[in-house]
Amino acid sequence: ALARIIDRLIVYERGDVTLAVCGSGRAKAVRGWLQKHIFFQDKVQTRDVGAETCQFGLFGTQADKIAERLAIGAGALQLHDFIETTIAGSSVLLARTYPLPLTGYGYALIGPAASHEAVSAALLATGDVVPGGDAAYELLRIEASLPLSGHELTEDYIPLEAGLWDAISFTKGCYI
Repeated sequence: ALARIIDRLIVYERGDVTLAVCGSGRAKAVRGWLQKHIFFQDKVQTRDVGAETCQFGLFGTQADKIAERLAIGAGALQLHDFIETTIAGSSVLLARTYPLPLTGYGYALIGPAASHEAVSAALLATGDVVPGGDAAYELLRIEASLPLSGHELTEDYIPLEAGLWDAISFTKGCYI
């Protein structure tokens, strides 16, 4: 195949464990592809933790203020940098993510699935958070020209057709 897209991963390096976040329903395809490219003697294991985790998006004009309340220093994070913090008694990864139109930068919060309700309640308790829902996110995502797995990120397109210019190195000779 000619540089076709399996998915776009956001990778958070956490010492001995690396968390790679992929599109919904893409974990099996991504794991299969990675398994084919891991050298035999490398000490690497992959595991799908999708059912064990939940993810929230925090966007809006108050996102920086809320993130800073959740974890001191969050407002200074660069794109894809993260802080690990505790929310509602659960360890949560709080990461800077792509900006959406009219809202400024946003944040991804990734934690254990068992804490979904508690983290959601803690976010709502700040008084500054209103659930937006999938339809609102989809509208903002399209306006921001952010590609999504299963939509613009498929094997039908090459990365440049999906607007992934910032995700490709033209100096390495290969962009797996």
